[in-house]
Amino acid sequence: MRAPVPANTPRWVWVALGGLGLALAAAQVWWLAANDRPPMWDSALHLTHALRFLDFFRHGDGGLTALLGLSPFYPPLFYLLLAPLLALRAGPDTATLIHLPFLAALLGSVFYLGRRATGRAEAGLLAAALTAAWPHVVWLSRDLLIDLETVALTALIVALAAATEGFSRRRLTVGLGIVFGLALLTKWTVLFYTAGPLALLAVQAWRRAPDATTRRAAADNVAWATVAAAAVAWPWYLHRAGFLAAQFLPVTQGLGPVEGDPVVWSLAGWSYYLRALCGWHLFGPLFLVFLAAAAAALVRLARRRVDAPAAWSLALALVWVAVPYIVFTLLANKAPRHISPVLPAVSLLIVSFVFGLERAWLRRTLTGACAGIAAAQFLLLTFGCPLIPPRLQVAPASADAFTERFLRDAPAGVPAASVRRWPDAWFLYQQDAFEIWTPPRRENWRLAEIVQHIGKHPAPGRASLGLVPDAPRFNVWSFRATAALMKQELAIWRISSFDPAGAAFRPYRWILLADGNQGPVWNTADNARLVAFVRQHPERFVLRRQWPLPGGATAWLFEHLQAEVPDDPGWPPFWPSKY
Repeated sequence: MRAPVPANTPRWVWVALGGLGLALAAAQVWWLAANDRPPMWDSALHLTHALRFLDFFRHGDGGLTALLGLSPFYPPLFYLLLAPLLALRAGPDTATLIHLPFLAALLGSVFYLGRRATGRAEAGLLAAALTAAWPHVVWLSRDLLIDLETVALTALIVALAAATEGFSRRRLTVGLGIVFGLALLTKWTVLFYTAGPLALLAVQAWRRAPDATTRRAAADNVAWATVAAAAVAWPWYLHRAGFLAAQFLPVTQGLGPVEGDPVVWSLAGWSYYLRALCGWHLFGPLFLVFLAAAAAALVRLARRRVDAPAAWSLALALVWVAVPYIVFTLLANKAPRHISPVLPAVSLLIVSFVFGLERAWLRRTLTGACAGIAAAQFLLLTFGCPLIPPRLQVAPASADAFTERFLRDAPAGVPAASVRRWPDAWFLYQQDAFEIWTPPRRENWRLAEIVQHIGKHPAPGRASLGLVPDAPRFNVWSFRATAALMKQELAIWRISSFDPAGAAFRPYRWILLADGNQGPVWNTADNARLVAFVRQHPERFVLRRQWPLPGGATAWLFEHLQAEVPDDPGWPPFWPSKY
C-alpha cells in the first residue's frame, strides 16, 4: 500500500526544490557566459524565425494572415515568446534564457506527479532532481531548441490532467485545455507525447466515477477543454494545414533513409530509442535503475501487488514512455531528442521503484545513489572532465549515428575528403554529443566579420551569399541569424549541387568556401568539386578575404564577377519547398 498523500509538504522540501531551481538558473547563466560559440543548425534556424517575428512587430507589416505565415513549419508560440526577449537584447544567449521559466514548470510538474504517485514529498523532490539532471535535458536547456519547452509542457499537461481528479474540476480542466492549445502552438508532436497519459486518465475517470451524472459532468468538462484548446490553436493550424500535410511524410519518413537512420522494421530500428535512453538520455548506471524500475512496475501490475491509486500511477508512467517509443520508432526519421518528453515518466518510474522498497536502509541507499549519480552527470556535462575519455562505449555499434565530411585544402586541385563517423552504439556515458553539445567553449567562427565585410564592400546589384559548407556552426542558418542580428540585408542560401558549367553559382555575388568540417555526408557529396571549381576559374571568382576558423580550418570569401542575382524578393526561399 502506498502512503497517503501528505496534507502538507515539509518546509525543507520546498527549500530544497527552490534551491534546485536557483542552482539550475545559476548554472545556465554561467554556462552561457562561458560559451561564445554561435548556435548550431536548428538553433540558428529558430533564432532566425524569432527575429522575423520581432521585425514584424517593430514594423507592423501585414495583418493576422502575414503573422500566421511567418513560421511555415513550426508553430509560432516559441517565437512569439522569444520576440520580447530579443527586443531587450538581441542575441542567442539572451534567447536561450527563455528556457528558465519552462524549467521551473518542468520541476514543479514532476515534483507534483512524484509526490502524488508515492505519497511522499521527498520522492517528488528526487523525481524533479533526476529530470533536471538527465543529460538530454541539460543539453537541450543550453541550446535554442523547442524540445525543452515540449518536455516541460508535456509534463505540465499530464500534471494538470491528474490534478483535475477525473476531469471533475471544471476550471482546472478548462485550464488544461488552454495549456494543451498552447502546447500545440509550440510543437505539434505534443499529441504523440500526451495521447497515452490523457487516454489512460480518461479511462480511469470513467471507471472510478460513482454514477452516470458524474460521468456526464466530466465529459462536459472535457468538451469545454477541447473547445478551449481548439480556440487557442486552430488559427495557425487552419492557415498552415495544407503545407503541414504536404510536409508530413517527407519530413517524418523521407529524411530518415537519406540521413542513414536504421530501417523501421529491423532490430536496430526498434532498439534505437533504447540505445538513445542509455547513451544519450540517462547514461548507463541510471539506465539500469530505470530498467529495474520498469520491470518491477510491470510485475507489480501483473501480480496486482499494489493498491488501485498506485497501480494507476505506475500505468500512467509506463504508458507515457511506451506510446511515444512506439510512435517514433515507426517513423523513419529518428533522433534521440524525439523522445525527450518521456524523461519525466522515467523519473517517476524510478522514484516509484525506490520509494516502494520495504527496507528503509536499502531505500535510503538507493535514493542517495540516484541523487549522487545524477549530480555527477550534471557536473560532468557542465564542466567536463579531461581525466576520463570523452565517451565510453560498452557494446558494439549497430551502425553510424551521424557521419560528417571533412575537406583538407589543396589549392592546386580537388581537396582531399575524409569522413568522421559517430557510432550508434551503447554508451556508458558521453561528455558531448557529436561535439555539438559540449561543456562551454570559446570559439570564433567569424560570422559577424564575414557579414560585415560583405556590407562594407557592396557589389553591383543585390547582395547575395552562397555557402558551400554546411557545418554545425558555419551554415546558412547561422549566417542568416547573424545578418538578421546585424540588421543587414543579405540573401543567403546553400550551393550543394555541382554541374560542369557552374550554374549553381550564378545567383550569388559572394561565394564562401571553407575546409575542415563540411557537415553531414548526405548533403555535402559535391563540396570538394564545388571548391575545386571556384579555385580553377579565377576569371569568374576573385578571392577577397580569408579567415582562420576553429580546428585549424580556413574560410575563403570570393567575389563572383559573373553573378546574376535574381530581383525576385521571394528568392532565396526562407524554407525549403521539399526535402
